[in-house]
Amino acid sequence: MKSKIYIILLSINLFANNAITLNSEEQAYLKNKKTITMCIDPNWMPYEKFDENSKHIGMSADYFNMFREKFNLKIDVIQTKNWAESIQFAKDRKCDIMSLVMQTPERKKYLNFTTPYLKIPLVIATKIDIAFIDNISLIQDKQLAIPKGYAFIEILKTKYPNINIVEVENIEEGLQKVEDGKVFGYIGTLGSISYILQTSFEGNLKITGKFYENWELGIGVRNDDTILLNIFQKAVDSISLENQQDIIYRWISLEHKRYFDYNLFINFIFVVAFIFLILSYRYYLIKKLHKEITIKFKQELKKSQEKDKMLFHQNKLASMGEMLENIAHQWRQPLSIINSSVLNIDAELLRKEIKNSFIEDKLLEIESLTQYMSTTIDDFKNFFDDNKIKTSFYLEDTISKSLYILDGVISFNNINIIIDLHKKHKYFGYENELQQVILIILNNAIDALNAKEITSPTIKIDITNLENSIVISISDNAGGIALENIDKVFEQYFTTKYQKNGTGLGLSISKIIIEKSFNGEISVKNSDVGAIFLIKIEEEITDE
Repeated sequence: MKSKIYIILLSINLFANNAITLNSEEQAYLKNKKTITMCIDPNWMPYEKFDENSKHIGMSADYFNMFREKFNLKIDVIQTKNWAESIQFAKDRKCDIMSLVMQTPERKKYLNFTTPYLKIPLVIATKIDIAFIDNISLIQDKQLAIPKGYAFIEILKTKYPNINIVEVENIEEGLQKVEDGKVFGYIGTLGSISYILQTSFEGNLKITGKFYENWELGIGVRNDDTILLNIFQKAVDSISLENQQDIIYRWISLEHKRYFDYNLFINFIFVVAFIFLILSYRYYLIKKLHKEITIKFKQELKKSQEKDKMLFHQNKLASMGEMLENIAHQWRQPLSIINSSVLNIDAELLRKEIKNSFIEDKLLEIESLTQYMSTTIDDFKNFFDDNKIKTSFYLEDTISKSLYILDGVISFNNINIIIDLHKKHKYFGYENELQQVILIILNNAIDALNAKEITSPTIKIDITNLENSIVISISDNAGGIALENIDKVFEQYFTTKYQKNGTGLGLSISKIIIEKSFNGEISVKNSDVGAIFLIKIEEEITDE
C-alpha cells in the first residue's frame, strides 16, 4: 500500500555507485557465515512491517532485497511481536543486524552502526483543535506518547529532562490515546503518522508541528562483529540515487482526484493573498528598521574611529547583534502565522480529500522557506554566542541545502550549476554559519549574472584539498569584479548595488564568520570569465 506523505526523504549517499567490492577476508567470512539473521520493526509502515503472511515488506525490505542480490546470500528475518522485543533480541544476539535503527549511547553497548541511509523529519500528531507547535520545549510538561524502545525516548529525555513521555506498544495505540484524550500528542515520523492517518483517525487528528530533530536511520550490526559491519557499510555506500528514488516512489505517492473544489481553491487564494499582505507589510517594517539601524550604526562607527582598534571591533559586533535581535523580533510572529496557515490549509485539503500536486508543492515550498528564515534568525543570533555547539556535517550536504533554498531563483533565471565534487568531506564545526556564507556568495553571483544579462549564465562549485585545509571555490561567468573594487568587497558597507537595495553587509559578515568561527580565510580573484570566491577552512577535518 502506498502512502501520501508531504516530505522529502533525504539520503546522505548522494555520491555512491552500485558496485560492492569485498576483500578476501570479507568474502571468506560470508562463505562461512551462510545465513545472517535480521530483526525489524514489525509495525512501522511505510518503512517496514510483517504482512498477514509474515513477510517483510516496506521500504527497508526493498533495500535488503537489493543487498541480497549484491551478496548472493540468505538474510533471514526473525519475526517479533513489537519493536521492544526486536531490541531485546538484538541485545541477546538473536539478531546479527537490525534493518532500520537510530544510533543512541545505550544501543552502542551492543550494536555498531552504518552511516544513515534515511533521514526522516520528527513531527507531533494531536487533536485538530491544537495550534501550530514548532518547539518540543513548549509542550514538555504535557503527556507525549512514543512506542517502547524507540531511540527518541532516550534522546528526548537527555535533551529535555522534564519531558513527560508515555510509552505505548505501537503507533496505533499511541494515536488512539491521543484521540481518547489520554495523552496530549504522539511523537513519530511524518511518513508513518501520515500513513496511518489516511486510513484511521481521519478528521479527528492532525499533524500539528514539525521539529528540527530528525530520525537518522542506518543498519545496526552486533558490536562483536566488525567484519559484518564493514560489509554492510559497503552495502549502504553502494546505494545509488536512482535506487533510493525508485524505493521512495514505490512507497510514497500523491494520488489525484478527478474533481476540483473551486470553493476551496478560492479560499486558498484568499489565504495566500493574506499571507502575502502580511509579508509585504512586515518586509516594509523590516526594511525601514534596517535602514534606521544602518544609519545609527554608521554614526556610531564614525564616532568610535578615534578609539582603540580592538574596542572599536567589539562595539561593531555588539551593534550588529542588536540589529539582528530587532530583526528577529519582527520576523518571528509572522513566520509562526505563516507556518500555522500552511498546516491549516494542508489539513483542510486532507479533510476534504482534495489532491492537487501544484498546491501541495507550493505548500511544501512555503514551509521550507519559512523554516529556513526562522533558522537563519537563530543562526545569526547564535553567531555572537560563545556557548554555541559544533556538529559534524558533510560539506557537500551543506552546499546541496544552499542550492535547494535558491532553487526557485536559479531555475527562473536559467542559471547552469556545475558541481565538481571528487569525494565527501566531513567537517566538525558550525554548519549553519557556513551555509549562510555560501548563500551570500551565491546570491551575489546571481545578482551579477542578472545585472550583466549574461548569455548562458553559469555558477561552478568545487572542493579541493590542500595541506591541513579544504578550499571551497564558487565561481561565475559574469565578467569579474572591477579592479578598483576587488580589494574593497569585504569592507563593511561597501557595495556597488545601492540601486538594488544592497547594504554591503553580506560579504563583511561572511569574512567575520570564516575568520572567527572557522579559523580560516575568504578571498576573491578574477578569472578569464568571472569572479572566483575561495573559502579556506581549517580545523578538525575528516575525509571520507
